[in-house]
Amino acid sequence: MTYTDNTICSPILDNGFSWKRVKMLANFYAPTTRKQIIAYSGISFFFTVLLIFLVTINSSNVLWGILAHFVISYMTYWSPLIFTRRDFQLIETTLPVSGNEKVAYYFIYTYVIIPASVLIPTALGVALMYIFPDSRELINNVISLNLPQKLLNIIESANIGLAYLLSLVIITFLMISIALFAVCRFKKSKALMAIIMSLGFSFISGTIAGIIGVIAGIHDLDFESTFSVTLNISTIFTLIIVSIATYYTIKAIKHRQL
Repeated sequence: MTYTDNTICSPILDNGFSWKRVKMLANFYAPTTRKQIIAYSGISFFFTVLLIFLVTINSSNVLWGILAHFVISYMTYWSPLIFTRRDFQLIETTLPVSGNEKVAYYFIYTYVIIPASVLIPTALGVALMYIFPDSRELINNVISLNLPQKLLNIIESANIGLAYLLSLVIITFLMISIALFAVCRFKKSKALMAIIMSLGFSFISGTIAGIIGVIAGIHDLDFESTFSVTLNISTIFTLIIVSIATYYTIKAIKHRQL
């Protein structure tokens, strides 16, 4: 038995935890993940600057924000696809790293580092455009919620605003967890399965939200109440699914083998 085999099979290592070994795993993936971080940061910064510039020229260009949001969201959802290379998994299974340490690395990378590589450049893009007077006025209007009154009334409702932000966070966790689970669980077509499963759950969540909205509408609830009920129930349902997905993602990572 080699030293590597003995290390991997050691029950002390399997149940133990060391940040040094987490760092070792991070260093192993670094040559590739560094490129992903740079790409995500560059795209987020570029889209932010471009969008503010376009909206400053013509307010109707805000529709491009929907496309930008879609692209950046799915970039984040599918970030675990970086781990689909088979030679990565082959070498990873020989590294003296425990299941707990793998979980720590994967979760820190996908739930902390990747979102930070999107949010921080976005904030920097806003700060850059704030230098220009016209863009500064636009940004100030958005910050002060100087929006159409109907939309403003919905956003200004504290419960709805909090629920909406919470739902966005939970949905992001759900989509990432599903993609990461597929990458770590399936032995073949990892990327394809991750995409299919994430799109499938996204469709299911949207369908459930639509059904809830229809039921609320049948009971003659006003727009704000319908929006609130739909959002709250969808958030609870999604929270349950994300808990299950996270549990099985952790199991999949700990038992990730060839």
